[in-house]
Amino acid sequence: MRRLANVGQTSGFNQEARDRDLAFTQKEEPATMPRVKQLIIITEHSPWCTVVTNENGVTMGDICVQVYREYTNAITGPELTSIPARVQEQIKRISAHNLMMTTQGGWQGGYFPPTPIPTDQLKRYDWLRERVFFEGLRKDDNYAISRLGYSAPNVFIMDLSN
Repeated sequence: MRRLANVGQTSGFNQEARDRDLAFTQKEEPATMPRVKQLIIITEHSPWCTVVTNENGVTMGDICVQVYREYTNAITGPELTSIPARVQEQIKRISAHNLMMTTQGGWQGGYFPPTPIPTDQLKRYDWLRERVFFEGLRKDDNYAISRLGYSAPNVFIMDLSN
């Protein structure tokens, strides 16, 4: 299963049929067994914590929707300045690229450097740079403790790939 963070498309990938995406039919499946009402999702690639709740038990679809909502939020000024200047520039470049791909269909009629994006328009998915494909969730109590100061059965690490 994969989620294209910058467009919100949830689909699957099949190596034998690379020309099309697979429908994500497991949206209503429980995310965990036993079911939980709340999941806390962190990743090694960003500083944010995504909390997913569903009183009837968190589903795979709930995770996809909440991760999309969280990562389409804007990056705040303090968040951006908390990282090295080199990484800030990478985020700005990928943001300009993402904007060009969604607004102009990726075609500029030749090579022109992308227009700089105002920092208040940088999105959290830009922070991920090329890692926008959801690979899965896993448990890592040591990492959870290092990030959150605690570990719990409903804390998961989100793996992403490019």
